[in-house]
Order: sequence, then structure tokens, then C-alpha cells
Amino acid sequence: MVAMSYGEVPGAGQVQGSPHRESRVSALRRLVPWAAWLLGLGLVAGPMLWTGLGVTFGGRGDPRLAHYTLEHGYLWLARAPLHRSFWDPPLFYPHANVSAFTDVLLGAGPLYWPWRLLGLSPDTSFQLWTITVWSLNLFAAYLLLRRSFRFGTVAASAGAYLFAFGNPRLANVSHPQLLPQFAVIAATAGLVGLFHSASGRARRHAWLAVLTTAVVVQAYTAFYVFFFFGILAAAAALGALLWSDSRRRLLSTLRREAVPLLIAIVVAAALLSPLAWHYLAAADEVGLRKVNPSLMPRPASWVLMGPRNLLYGALQRPGGPAVELSNPSHANGLGLLTTLLVAAGLWRLRRLATIRLLAVGTLAVVAMFTLVGGFSPWFVLREWIPGGEALRALGRVGMVLLLPASIGLASAVAGLQRRLPAVAIAVLLLLCASEQAQRQSWVDKANERRHMQAVAARIPASCQAFYLVCTGRGSCANAPTDAMWAQIATGLPTINGRYGNRPPHYDLALMRAMARRPREQRRLRAALERWSRASGLDGIRVCWVPYPGYDVRRNGSRTFPDVTGRGRLSPNR
Repeated sequence: MVAMSYGEVPGAGQVQGSPHRESRVSALRRLVPWAAWLLGLGLVAGPMLWTGLGVTFGGRGDPRLAHYTLEHGYLWLARAPLHRSFWDPPLFYPHANVSAFTDVLLGAGPLYWPWRLLGLSPDTSFQLWTITVWSLNLFAAYLLLRRSFRFGTVAASAGAYLFAFGNPRLANVSHPQLLPQFAVIAATAGLVGLFHSASGRARRHAWLAVLTTAVVVQAYTAFYVFFFFGILAAAAALGALLWSDSRRRLLSTLRREAVPLLIAIVVAAALLSPLAWHYLAAADEVGLRKVNPSLMPRPASWVLMGPRNLLYGALQRPGGPAVELSNPSHANGLGLLTTLLVAAGLWRLRRLATIRLLAVGTLAVVAMFTLVGGFSPWFVLREWIPGGEALRALGRVGMVLLLPASIGLASAVAGLQRRLPAVAIAVLLLLCASEQAQRQSWVDKANERRHMQAVAARIPASCQAFYLVCTGRGSCANAPTDAMWAQIATGLPTINGRYGNRPPHYDLALMRAMARRPREQRRLRAALERWSRASGLDGIRVCWVPYPGYDVRRNGSRTFPDVTGRGRLSPNR
């Protein structure tokens, strides 16, 4: 990858006039990234902030699973008795290597652990973790666009906002394990610095260290993001062979830095080997999750915005023309105005090698993953690319493609600053931000605490392990997750679990934990006995703990219908 150097970005908006006026405008410009940060947090976390952290975004599914992973990491750090082994959280008890069934989020743990070390509760710490992640994504992207790509303050702020709060990311807030992508930004900065013509030897080695560290951190955070970034970078590197200038720079850098590159590869491999060993052991034991064609992008997925998008969501709601693609994995569009600006910005920089390579990489990824007429090149390639067979929801690649999109938007804004007044630029950017806005679901924190206290109170202290069974009329959808958090509250291992995959001998009935009728109870007790025999639980007192399920009418999530502040928080009945 060949880096660019803008010097003075055309359209950076230099001000002619008195020194006092120039100083005032300069001071205002320094506030722009902070304004973008406040606008983005208001968009994604507004209700959480103005209720004093009274609600948590994302519902009761994946957010609670990701939160459990973070809390397990903290308890492992604190040497809690049941969490002394990072790879063996007390789920699916007593099965080992359970952490390898999902993203380990260890790379994002340092953003969660300090809140817990300060004595804050797990739910409050998770809320502050999400705010920290959003913030780091934005400011990391801002620094990349300012320092590596030499955009002005306003242009870099616009691009960073799109990276951190773009529609594909907001549509997938219910999968918080995918949100931390600041390491991708650091890796991109490392690549640009490594191949920059003006970088001295010591600087190139420093950037190589940044690249190596960032790749390892992202791998220990979320495999999807790690893999998608690797595919994008590999496609861009192959694209470098198409042009003589980029090919010459790539090959000369590889020859000149062969030894440092080899050292970096060895170090990265050594650091990643524990993760790879545990993931491969899990794959050998439980198999790989097959790719889900319904979660593969279609051609329309690159323009659709998702049914909860504020401006375009009606297209995918019941009765809309694209309702069958309503899963967030298909919400990879950016909106009409934003897409036009991104395309214009990338076209404006088309002669720069870095932009050509990013464009080639992006087009290659889109072509590789898109399902057309029941076929995708990925069906062939996945068997030859290490780790490819582990991917199920390929549409999530849209979150990583926000990286080239953010560069395109920054370039477009830099060009428009030469032609339009500041007020017009601000209006355009606010319109772009409105295109990204998504309606979000929220869970009341106080209700959730009461619910989990009631669940934990049902578990006798004399138990050595427990199995939570949904027997009432409440929702049973999250019974396994309720059991996981009851495990944290009681300090007892649980037979329940929902963690990306399930062990051998752990059948579907056991995972659902639903026994409302006598026939279901008999089937579930038989499944539990089979699991106990297969797992060697003879002699251990496992308590069968019935509970009525989650009362949606009493504890249900709240909805936030708009981002203007006029929307009222109301129970979702």
C-alpha cells in the first residue's frame, strides 16, 4: 500500500482576513471533532445519557452475551474462583474451552476493567464501555485522517463521524462485540506509515510495530472484524501489482524490510498461537458454523439502510419492497447524499495510489461476498482461505468498509470547502448524519436488576451447580442468558449456556431450557441426565431451578423513536 501526502489539502478552507478573525475561526475549527463526537453520542446513546445511565441499548440478546464475556474477563483478572481459567467460564458446566465458542473480547477488556476496578457495577461498567468504544472509534479515525491522510479538521471530522456512526454500524448495535474497531484504524495507520516514501527506517519499524500490535489486539477482540480487515488488506496488496508505481513501492519495501517483517510475523504468530490453538480445538470438537445464505449480502444490501433507519426504513418494513432483507447484516447502505459524496471524494483522489488500492480492495470484497442468483465466489474461496469456513454472517463486512467510505467523505468535504461557505458545508454534513440515524431499542436497567435478583434468589445456596428452566408464561427466549448472569450473581456454575456454539451432547432442548408442559419437562429432564452422564457430573448436586421467564409487559425494553429529542421513552408492550 502506497501512502499519500497532501501537504495543504485543496479546499482546507484557509481564512483570509485579520489575525483576530483567523484566530477565532481556527478555535472554532478545533471544536469540530468534539461537536462530531457529541452529535454521534447523542445519536447512538442519547437516551442512555439523559436518563443518567438508566437504560441500556441493544435489547437482551447479544449485548448481554458480550457483556458476560467482558465480565468473565474481569473476573479472570481478579482471580475469582470459578473464573481462574480464561478459556473455561462456568457455562455448559463442566465443559472446557467454552470461551473459544465466541469472540473473546480480550482486546477490548482494558476499556471495561478500569470501570469495574473503580467499584462500579457490571451493568454501569458495560454502559461506560460502550461509550468508550464509540469514542475511541471516532477519535482514532480522526487521527488517521488528519495525520496519515493529511485532511483538514472539518474534513477529517466528517470522515471520522461516518466511520464511527455510519449506518452499517448503527444498524448492528445489538452485536456490541463487533463495535470495537479502533485497532483496525491503528493497523491502517501502520500500513500507511510502513509504505510511506518519506518514512525513515526507524519510523517504518515503529509503524510496523503499531501494525503488528493492532492486528493482534483486533484478533483477540472480534474474529469477524479481524478477518474482514485481513481480506480487505490482502485484496489491496494484490491490487498493488496492477500498477507499476505501487508494484515497485510494494516490492522494494518488502525487500528492504524483509527481516523486520519476518520478525513481526513471528511475534504476531507467537502472540496469536493461544487463540488459534483454542479456536482450532473448538472447531475440531463442535465443528464450524456453516455460512448462512440469508445473511450474505445481495446487490441491494449495499444500498439498503435497514428497517429501523429513520429516513429510509420504510423500504424494509412490512409491506415495503425489501422487507425480506430486513436483517441488520443487509443494512450496508450509507444513504443517497452520503453515497454520492463518498463516490465523488474517492473519484477526486483517483490518481493517488492509496485510494486506487482501497478501491480495488473494496470492490474485490463486495464481489467476493455478494450472493447473486444463488452463487457467490465465497462458496469456492472459503475452503482455501484460513478461517473462512468459520464465517456465518458475511453481510457484517459493511462495518469494515466504512473505512474507505470515511476517506471518500473526508475528500469530498475537503473539495467542497473551496466552493461552498461553511454554513452550507454544515448543512450537508447534518443531512449526511441524519441519513445514518437508526431507531434503537433500550432495556431499563433498574427493571433488569430486579429481574436478575429475583432469578438468582430462586437458586438454593446448597447447590453445587444449577440448571435454570423456564416454566411460566413469560418469554423463554433469553433463559440461557438469564442463567449466565445468575451464575455471576450466585458464584455457582450453570449447565445453561448460549455462546455462539454448543458442546457435543448438548441438545437443542437443553439449550432452550423451556418446560411449560409435562411432556416438555420429561424431555428436558432426560436431556439433562444425558448431559450429566456424558460430562461426569455423577455425585454433584445439580439443582433444577424453575422460573417463570421474562415478563415482557413488566420488564420489557423501551424504544426511542427518533433522534431529535422529541421522542418519548415508553414501555414496548
